[in-house]
Amino acid sequence: MVPAGRESELPVSEQEEAILAVIEKDPGISQRLMADALGMNFNTLKYYIRKLQEKGKLERHGTSQKGYWMIK
Repeated sequence: MVPAGRESELPVSEQEEAILAVIEKDPGISQRLMADALGMNFNTLKYYIRKLQEKGKLERHGTSQKGYWMIK
């Protein structure tokens, strides 16, 4: 578990950087399209997105259909 307030100090992997780059270009992109764009397995992408959320680097706003990603 990461101490509160220290999430943003955690390093980000190459895969996570690639995910953030795709989201920066299209915040409304779905996980399925993101996985295809990155040539990544869908479950692998979900793992990295969960890690980014745990690190406090990424948030999802809205519904799965009409929502968007927000990079912190």
